[in-house]
Amino acid sequence: MNASARKEKDKLGSLEILPTEVLLVIFKYCTLRALGNVCQTCKRLNGVVSDFIWYEKSRKALVTNQISADIQARSSHILSATNKCRIACNWIRCRYKEKIYYPFKTKHLPWLVLERDLLWLSRGKCIQAFRRKRSGLVHVPCISLMGHSDDVCRFVSAGGLIVSGGR
Repeated sequence: MNASARKEKDKLGSLEILPTEVLLVIFKYCTLRALGNVCQTCKRLNGVVSDFIWYEKSRKALVTNQISADIQARSSHILSATNKCRIACNWIRCRYKEKIYYPFKTKHLPWLVLERDLLWLSRGKCIQAFRRKRSGLVHVPCISLMGHSDDVCRFVSAGGLIVSGGR
């Protein structure tokens, strides 16, 4: 870069010298993708966006399903504001991976109950519990309840008991 271009750049200044309050006003109008790019420019801008903007934007990100206190209590880990926004941005751009954990051979309408450590799943005449770990679900059920003569259409887990109904 020649000397005249450097002097011109110094005259214009940069975002780094603006006060935090001004940056907050500017960043409120940015898209999630633009904010992600801003975070990669320098530590100060990353700090401003991470501390203030991601939190506000993540409150509107519905795709993470961690808005209500009830869901958060059953979650194995709580996503950071940055990760909520990243997931929302990926959904908007259709960048996600679909993973089938338990394929069904017959067409039953499964019923799911999510607890902090277990995922309960109805499969036909059977209700099974799968352990939840930070890395994902264990693929072998830890509990299998059988006894219905028909498809289990609904069940409830409360206080260590399972109450179910069939068709």
